[in-house]
Amino acid sequence: MKNFSAKPRIDPAKSFPKDEFIGWLLRQAKALPKRVARVARPPQYDLLAKFAYNLGVCVRTSVDIVRGLELCLKRFQGTRLGDSWSGSVQAVRHGSSLADALSPGAHLLPVFYLPVIKAGEEGGRLDDALAFLESHCKLLAGPASALRNIWLYPLLIMLVGSILKVVLVSVLASPVEGIGLLVSEVVSWLKMGVIVAVVFMTPVRYFIDQIRLTIPLLGNLEREIALHRFFRVLALLYSVGGQRVEVMIRTAADTVSNHAAKTELLKAATAIEQGHSIPEAFRAVSILTRNEHGTIEVGELSGTLEKAFDNISDETGANMISKLELIQPFFVRLVMTMVIVSLCVTMLGLLN
Repeated sequence: MKNFSAKPRIDPAKSFPKDEFIGWLLRQAKALPKRVARVARPPQYDLLAKFAYNLGVCVRTSVDIVRGLELCLKRFQGTRLGDSWSGSVQAVRHGSSLADALSPGAHLLPVFYLPVIKAGEEGGRLDDALAFLESHCKLLAGPASALRNIWLYPLLIMLVGSILKVVLVSVLASPVEGIGLLVSEVVSWLKMGVIVAVVFMTPVRYFIDQIRLTIPLLGNLEREIALHRFFRVLALLYSVGGQRVEVMIRTAADTVSNHAAKTELLKAATAIEQGHSIPEAFRAVSILTRNEHGTIEVGELSGTLEKAFDNISDETGANMISKLELIQPFFVRLVMTMVIVSLCVTMLGLLN
């Protein structure tokens, strides 16, 4: 098995720069548009699943990979990802690996996509890697949409509420007061943007994520979201092979958005580097339940770790979807109520 260099471990509490704060802040600001774009427009899992399927068919039927890639990329013409992949066919024609040829679109892809293709190429199992990517992207499509909707809809409702308040003041009071309220609302949104930027751009996020894991019900939802993604990708990488287990764990951990949960999961990679077995390594991960530890131990004992990882992902995914279906309508109604009350208070103040 090929030995890949492990990613350096970063202590969240010590990761904040001290000597080069201004330069670090500028780099974070430069990367912010891509982060916002990734959150607002998550990867197109359905299209990526279809791409993996079509390319997998070409690989399995011994179709020329250059011609097959050219045909598969036609679906992405006119998209940002298609523009990023415009030189991929030429790169493969000149001897580049498929993973390297597709790397210009890495910022628009799920973090696991290219590592899995690379593992498949180096292990001589590209067709299996593409088949797993097809299945995995299909599984992630639904949860990804649900996760985005849980914050996007309330945000849109709040934005519409701000616009209606400005219109009401402009019509029922005076345009001057409407302009004043517009400035006030813009400042409020800018303040919210600054707060969100501070939370997501600095190590403050790690401590916020820790708090989120301890909130009743919501904390369990955070845990299930993290484990669903982590173990789905880990099962995929473990089945394809071609990497050391600790490298697989780190790649899978990159799909976890909660930094506190991610730090916990990375403890397993550290334990494996210290010579522990896979079940022993995951015992150090506190966010796993006793049943999940038992599933991993049984999988190790029976030689079916891939199925054990998939089983944990399936169970946490099912629980996650049921909680999202319960929380999302409640959260949307709560935000709508707050906006309606705000509008009513604004109207009463104007009428008085």
